[in-house]
Amino acid sequence: MTSTEAGVRSLAVRLLKGGLPAIAASAFVAFVPILGSAYLSVDDYAVWALAATLSTIFIVFDFGTPTLATKLAGGGHLDFRTSTTLCGLSALPPIVLGALAIGIWPAYSTAAGLTADRGSAYTLIALVSLGGVLRSIGVVYGAAALGRSHFYRRTAVLFFGGSVQLVATLAALESGAGIVSLGIGTVVAGGVQAVLGFALEGGRRRNDAALTADTSASVRQTIVLFMKTRVVVAMLGLLITQLDRWALGLVGDAELLARYDIVTRFVMIPKIVLIALAAGLVADSSRLTTSEQGAALLVRVRKLVLLVMVPLMIGAGVVAFVAQRVALDLTPSVTVVLLVALAHGANCATIAPVNILTGAGRPDFELRYLVPLAAVVVLGYGIGITTGTGMTLITVWAAAMVAFSLWFWAVSGRYVREVFA
Repeated sequence: MTSTEAGVRSLAVRLLKGGLPAIAASAFVAFVPILGSAYLSVDDYAVWALAATLSTIFIVFDFGTPTLATKLAGGGHLDFRTSTTLCGLSALPPIVLGALAIGIWPAYSTAAGLTADRGSAYTLIALVSLGGVLRSIGVVYGAAALGRSHFYRRTAVLFFGGSVQLVATLAALESGAGIVSLGIGTVVAGGVQAVLGFALEGGRRRNDAALTADTSASVRQTIVLFMKTRVVVAMLGLLITQLDRWALGLVGDAELLARYDIVTRFVMIPKIVLIALAAGLVADSSRLTTSEQGAALLVRVRKLVLLVMVPLMIGAGVVAFVAQRVALDLTPSVTVVLLVALAHGANCATIAPVNILTGAGRPDFELRYLVPLAAVVVLGYGIGITTGTGMTLITVWAAAMVAFSLWFWAVSGRYVREVFA
């Protein structure tokens, strides 16, 4: 076995230890929204799907606190005060964005022609927001466990949260709670994650020793940098990968929205798997000191991404095609599956360099491809909404995702060498 092969195997083992719990939890979370298709009408499922995107938005819009918790814990710089600060920051987006969603819902639902009971929609959004607050706290502690190589503790926080959400949501659907079931499951799961996370990683004795004045000042600067960068990254990411369905809803075609949503949820699974596996790269890259080490790590991870992504994406595409008929009783669309699969498959190429650069303390490099990508995507949204052609919206979105993701993949090696030089 060559040294390169040994390095790839060693890296794969480390990433699996940290990533498998997140993969299992993500599988539960990804499957939960799909449950609604078996219990709800197409119109109600459209509302359910939009609320599910809100839940994902809360995860994405986290100021980078889980990533930062992993980085700081990996370096022994996550004390009780800092971990509490990160939990507070991560809990803000669900509160603010949830209130905003409730405020705009009357106008949005009217414009989109959604017929679901407005009171139920308000309750659903409020519960999803509360669950998002609780879950964000648990996720920060789970990320800290990853940085400290406490893999079993991370497994407990993530796996129990995901499995409880699945069971609670299914029980609520069976009891006839309707679209509110998604919110009930989110709150119950969030509570489990928050309690477990604090018990295992959140207490004073569980955290690192109190930081010195100089170290504390340096950590504060890092938090500010991550907040500034991650707020922009999160906003652009939400615009590109979550608000696509809200924009498509304004076209007024509930069937296309339902079809696109269920295809996206299956096709996103390989990407979720890779994101979970790559989380450990933040801790690994935070310990690197030379450009050669950074470049070598990037090469090894690229190979792993390709090996995992291709077969998983093919399988997810097949399932997404069949699910349109089985879950929604709609004629399957090969075009929608291909466009969504190509878009997210290409975007998987950005996962490795983004995590390595973030671990090196430069999360801002991600903006170099997200800003132009978001600009083109917004143009596509505008064209699709004004012309009333949902497929145009999807096509422009997919083409932009492929083009800018592959461009960033091509230049990322130079960025990594630049950061570690």
